[in-house]
Amino acid sequence: MSDNGKMGTTMTSTEQSPNGGAVAATDEAAELGDCCICYTPVTHDPAAAEADDELALAAPRQLCSSSCNATVCRECVVRHMTIIIKDGFDGKAVAMTCPACGPTHIMKSRVWSELLASHDPSLLETVQQRAANLLSLQCFNCHKRSNALFEDYTDDESNTELLKKLMGGDEAYAQLDLMRTDYLRGFSTDREGLSRAGAIKSTDLLCGIEALLGDRAADVITAGNQTGPAPLIKALLNSIEDPERRATLQVSYLRKHPQIITKCCGLEHCFNCHVKGSHQGQTCDEYQASKVTVDDVIPCPKCQVNLVKGDGCNSINCICGHSFDWGEQLSQLHERLAKVFEDAYPNKPSEAAAHVLYTSDPPHLKVQARAWANSNPGLISTARSDLWTRKMGSHAAEAALQAQTSGSPTNPNSILAREYAKHHQADIQAQKETRKHARAAAWQAYHGPNSARAAIYGLLNPRTLHGRLRLQHGAWCEVAENQKLMSEEGARVRIRHAEAWDYLHGGASNELYSEDAALEAADGIGGRAEAVQSDTLRRLLDDWCRVNKDRMTAARARRWSARCLEGADLQHGAVALDPTAVALDVEETVAKRPSRKVKLDLDAFVKLNGPRVDELRAARSDERARRFAKRFAGVARPERAAAQHAFALAPGAEVNPASAYAVPLSQWIGDWYARARRMLRSRAADQKEMLLEAIAWVDASSAQSEFEYARMEVLYEQHQRKEREDKARLGAKNSLLDQLRAQSNGAAAAADAHVLDQKTQGGGSRNVEADAADSKARAEAAEEELDAWLASSLDSLGLDQELHGGYVKGIMGGARRLGSKPLPERAQGVVEILSAATEHEFDEGKLTRDLCARWMALKSLQTQAAQAKEAVKKAQQAALKVPSATDNKAAAADGGDGADGADGAPSSAAP
Repeated sequence: MSDNGKMGTTMTSTEQSPNGGAVAATDEAAELGDCCICYTPVTHDPAAAEADDELALAAPRQLCSSSCNATVCRECVVRHMTIIIKDGFDGKAVAMTCPACGPTHIMKSRVWSELLASHDPSLLETVQQRAANLLSLQCFNCHKRSNALFEDYTDDESNTELLKKLMGGDEAYAQLDLMRTDYLRGFSTDREGLSRAGAIKSTDLLCGIEALLGDRAADVITAGNQTGPAPLIKALLNSIEDPERRATLQVSYLRKHPQIITKCCGLEHCFNCHVKGSHQGQTCDEYQASKVTVDDVIPCPKCQVNLVKGDGCNSINCICGHSFDWGEQLSQLHERLAKVFEDAYPNKPSEAAAHVLYTSDPPHLKVQARAWANSNPGLISTARSDLWTRKMGSHAAEAALQAQTSGSPTNPNSILAREYAKHHQADIQAQKETRKHARAAAWQAYHGPNSARAAIYGLLNPRTLHGRLRLQHGAWCEVAENQKLMSEEGARVRIRHAEAWDYLHGGASNELYSEDAALEAADGIGGRAEAVQSDTLRRLLDDWCRVNKDRMTAARARRWSARCLEGADLQHGAVALDPTAVALDVEETVAKRPSRKVKLDLDAFVKLNGPRVDELRAARSDERARRFAKRFAGVARPERAAAQHAFALAPGAEVNPASAYAVPLSQWIGDWYARARRMLRSRAADQKEMLLEAIAWVDASSAQSEFEYARMEVLYEQHQRKEREDKARLGAKNSLLDQLRAQSNGAAAAADAHVLDQKTQGGGSRNVEADAADSKARAEAAEEELDAWLASSLDSLGLDQELHGGYVKGIMGGARRLGSKPLPERAQGVVEILSAATEHEFDEGKLTRDLCARWMALKSLQTQAAQAKEAVKKAQQAALKVPSATDNKAAAADGGDGADGADGAPSSAAP
């Protein structure tokens, strides 16, 4: 007998105590404890629960099984079941899970049905109706809808004997009874005959029964008839009271044996496919696949509801609660569709699939053919190629090329043409060559001897080519022999364009005017730039510049000479200068760097006058080297002193002299040259001349041994200077920190004195609340003053107020790094950060002192405001304080007569 065949609840009556008192209920309540959900004390005695509001009536023990020892009140169980029912829907039967043991444990049916019936009978009807809806079926004869749920519950001795007989003896029945018990409570242990331990489903129970029956399973578990399922299944359903367990088991049975006889007309139907008859010769999967008209709609494997997938992953949860993988089910569906199609066309499925996909056959046939094609890509490709060949005959290659270039990619003809091209690449390539030569011949016939010139102008003006002309032009230009003709004709066209430019700007008699016009137009100077906005003039200008590069260079050099002779150089004022000298001054950064357009003229002048520039450069270098060497003529070692002075003019990175030997002298001097060249751009005029003399002397000198010694002297002196600067900086920093600590200690002492003065005054003449408001106002004013000062300081340093202001406040407030340091060190760190972020020079010591002093003043005022606020809070608590019971007792001991309190209420003191 299953657990659902017994009541499973014992109502303990109240026992009489020896002295006649009813104390058993109280003892039982104490033994039961509290509800594990709402923590309310529970009892099994209804009278005790009704008499005591703090007690709740307990639900029956062992809600789901004999191992369930949870204590739950009836109200929590009913609320739990109500939520399950209301959260469910008509497509799924309601499983009454145990509120204490979890969703895999199902309560005994008599327990939850009696609780629901006493609470709300309509909820019980809802549970039964949803179980019946699982087996809903519409008759295809009378069109009446009914359900096939086997609703008889007659678990008596005759039903037990029938089960023993059908199972083949008491031993097999005992195993069946254990599996049925596990199925009814929703979980199983690791017993022989079950597929697994843990949650158990209806399919697990059927598999277990088939395992017990062995070879007899096919004869015992068969399709049903008009009276119901097979005898064994009918007897098993008779022994199950829970409607959800009974309906779920019957659905699983009907999924395997879907033939069902309607009660109304006695006609055979398929429960899975919901069609009349049993679709002889086809399984349910094959029949459903044969009716599919869309290949991305999948029926749920459990409830057969058609589903369409939107976005997201392939993990699908159906409304019936079943979970499955979309990709796996879609693959299985396509396999079934392909099998159905292959069974329908067993001889030549590839030709049939190609023909079906090409024509407008019924949708379900197209879906099957598409599934077969996806499963057999090689065969369908060959079949499509052959179909195109049969359709087009000897013109298949030409038609395929035309279909690929003109039709839509999804057009059936385009699909066949692509597959034909894959299998006949040589024919397609030959057709392309034939078409290209035909188009080139058409272009040649149309333009005659001017074909090359027309092709050139077609490239220059592609908008004049439309439709076939564009195709003919491209084909003619791709021919190898025509490309040489185009190159020659292109050179002649550029020469004619250059001549046209000269003609428009003075002709051959005025070449200088033509060159100046081209130069101004190319550089965008004056009105010439606006005059060549059209495409034609711009093309003439470009071709003139390409043909007359030498004339363009000469024109630029001539303009540079004219600029210098007319005194247009801004560095030297309106004074006529030698163009070569000015060009060399620009190179040596003595003169300011010219604009991009002027730089083009300078480069052209240097290119045409290279020997003169080199001669002047060498003369200047020799003169500067002699001047630099003359400066050290009177010292003991002139070359060493000169090298040491030259190297000191462009010092490198500060390194330890001991590590300088790791760098070769030639490499070190090369780095010195690079530094010196860079420094020329930022030095003043007199310093630049000194640096140029040093560079010239180092270039001309050959005293390598003196260079090595001078390098070490410069590095050693640089290292010593760095150490002295570090010591001086450290001393200044320590002195500043001492001053800031002294200021901080003074401000703290003043704040402590103010607080002490406030405490000694107590609540004298000044009002506490007024003092708090005054302190708060002073703190806010100080904060606004600090913000204004900080904004002004950051603005003077050229820093962003929002970014760097927030960074300063974060560090000084202790919310960022350096927050654990003392306030003076925080201020020092903030100023160092601001110094690294700005390019402006400022007094770091003064800014550090001001920031620290202002921040300490603000924190002192904020501390005073907080203390004043705390004093107001304490004063309010003292004013609202109520006398305690001890105070009332003391008042009564002093002669009180137990009078009422101040408000007329009786005193709370105990007598």
